[in-house]
This record gives sequence, structure tokens and C-alpha cells, in this order.
Amino acid sequence: MKKVIFPVVCAVIMIIAVKLLNPDLEATGYVIAAGLGLFIGSFINKLVFKKEDVEKSEMDSVAK
Repeated sequence: MKKVIFPVVCAVIMIIAVKLLNPDLEATGYVIAAGLGLFIGSFINKLVFKKEDVEKSEMDSVAK
């Protein structure tokens, strides 16, 4: 669940930033801004949770 929060927050921040820069934007612009925010948020999310994923996979693996 916590891996979804950061991209959504980035998408909302991106929409607000675009709205402040260009208040006359159409709906397509907001959709593109949200998509870009989700992309940036998921990229940063992978960087932040990379260590946690490695530790979890090491604990789940069975050494024989």
C-alpha cells in the first residue's frame, strides 16, 4: 500500500503545478500531467524501496 502513495502524491503535485503555470489548460493537459507525475513518482519509488525489496527477497529465499 505504501508503494502506491508516493506516485499518487507526485501526480497530484504535478497537476497543481501545471494548473498554477497555465490556468487555461484543457482536460487532456491535466491527464498528461497526472501521467507524468505517476511516472516520476514510480521511478522515485523504485529508488527509495530498492533496498527493502532486496532484503525481503533475501529473507524469502530458501538456501539449500
